[in-house]
Amino acid sequence: MAETFKIKLRGADGKVKTFEQKFIPTQKMLDLIELQDKTSQGGYLLSDYRKDQVKFLADLFDDPAVTEEAILNGLNALDFNTVMNEMSQKVTGTEFLDPKVTLENQ
Repeated sequence: MAETFKIKLRGADGKVKTFEQKFIPTQKMLDLIELQDKTSQGGYLLSDYRKDQVKFLADLFDDPAVTEEAILNGLNALDFNTVMNEMSQKVTGTEFLDPKVTLENQ
């Protein structure tokens, strides 16, 4: 049974809308692993990693309303790691790597 991935974003009007993605191509699993692998390489800034995560997250959704800007302005920062962890678990079957731990150990 296929799972779905959901994200809640607050719009400019202040209303929260839930977006759902039912199909995520296997290529996205490989793309996510490559993104996580970048944290083990030197010179990858945390700010760049976060931007790449937001872009990756936006690209998961077919709905054109889920954009990088919509995520940056509509996703509560306090929920960001939780959303990324849930997404990573669903896409790769593994937990999201906390870049603070990985990048600080370089």
